[in-house]
Amino acid sequence: MSLNHLFNRNKALSEPSEIYSQELNTFNGLTFEQDLIFDGRLNTQYVYNRNYLLFTQEDGNQSVLNSSLQRVYLNLDSTTINYNDPETSLISYNNYLGTPLVRIANTTRVGRTSVFESGGKINVSAAGKQIKIQIKLGSILIKDTTLILPNLPEESEFRFQNKSIVLTTGVAGVASIRNQGSFSVDNKQGILRTYFFNTTNSTTFETVTTQTIDVTCEWITSVNGDSVTFEDFEYYILT
Repeated sequence: MSLNHLFNRNKALSEPSEIYSQELNTFNGLTFEQDLIFDGRLNTQYVYNRNYLLFTQEDGNQSVLNSSLQRVYLNLDSTTINYNDPETSLISYNNYLGTPLVRIANTTRVGRTSVFESGGKINVSAAGKQIKIQIKLGSILIKDTTLILPNLPEESEFRFQNKSIVLTTGVAGVASIRNQGSFSVDNKQGILRTYFFNTTNSTTFETVTTQTIDVTCEWITSVNGDSVTFEDFEYYILT
């Protein structure tokens, strides 16, 4: 199920178990379907909007109006990578909203734009430590970013975003994809730093086979105490 990117997370009263409800709101002939999910374990109410509006015409027939911004996947669990952990996937299907990230063969079109986005906490004991983020289609590496980080004390925050744009489709060597994005850190003491990247893969990327989408993270150089926690990792399609 595709999810609209309009997603709000609000604090709510604690409940002993998960509660699910659905609301239908109508305005000027448009029926907007909204789902409410309350997780008592996290004391959090999740509100997300499905990716369609139903328009009722004068003759009683209904038409579906699709949004151009579709959330496909949201990981509700956080993922922590400590200094000695192996390469770790940021995509989990234990507690999530949406659908598994599988790209079907020959369904990708030129201009298809998708985004990975997350944020969380990061702790780096000394400047110069390195962390790597990779985006993969099956066994094919389409994006590899290594960042050299400053000293970041506990409770420092980061924000990561990667936008992928399909430039051409076909077999490897013909197909190409551009990855643009940023990784920003804030040590909460007045130091902000943003790393930007913009690369094109025209050698290993291809669109003719069915592949599972994955994003991974690992420390390249680190010491005991270095860690990064990705919260609310999401994937959505812009066009």
